[in-house]
Amino acid sequence: MGNKKDFIGIAASAGIKVFIAFAVILVVVTTNANVAASDNMVYLRAMSFDSCQGEPSFPSDLTISEYPEDVKGYYIVQFIGPVQLEWKEHLVQLGCEIYDYIPDNAFIIRMDSETKEIVQDLDFVQLIGIYQPASKISPELPIDEEAKINLTVLLFRPEDREEIFSILEDLGGEDLQSSGDVIKLKINASLIEDIAKINDVEWIEEHIQPQILNDVSRWVIQSYVNASTPVWNHNITGT
Repeated sequence: MGNKKDFIGIAASAGIKVFIAFAVILVVVTTNANVAASDNMVYLRAMSFDSCQGEPSFPSDLTISEYPEDVKGYYIVQFIGPVQLEWKEHLVQLGCEIYDYIPDNAFIIRMDSETKEIVQDLDFVQLIGIYQPASKISPELPIDEEAKINLTVLLFRPEDREEIFSILEDLGGEDLQSSGDVIKLKINASLIEDIAKINDVEWIEEHIQPQILNDVSRWVIQSYVNASTPVWNHNITGT
């Protein structure tokens, strides 16, 4: 009788071990599959898509089929896996200019059409596609409205600021201010698409004037004396 109980116990123990081993394998396989699926995703600020499914469809009036041969364009280049330093170095050697990182495993890269033909054949490149004007526009912007709107326009290259500043003035932009790679302006909302088509524009969003928050405790930081704000009294507010 004891031998029978021992046999049942051993069999049950073996069954549990097999079940645990199977569960571990299932978790590992599922995790690897999820990681692989994640590696294929491209997360832009305006949208996201699976590069294995190809590029998403964009409105025809906010899509570029190709850049002129004499123009350096901006492309999304996604690698086959986590970014390797030697891959980036190889692109730089080819004449590519590497800009912002895009999850997952991608960068915005500036290059001419000849270099693009070389890059798309590299074995560590999974996707190469034009950084479309549609990708530059914050989804919260009212493109179809006729009202004027305050915008912040982010540029890829600060050295192009004066040229783009002039273009925005010609479009009817008002109250233009610029610094570094940023231009702020007021313009008719219907012209946002035209701004997005400017080659060196990276991103367009509504400009929100900074406001002072948590001003109830303002005196604690400035003087620790109730209602005493010597810093603000000198017009130093951070806005």
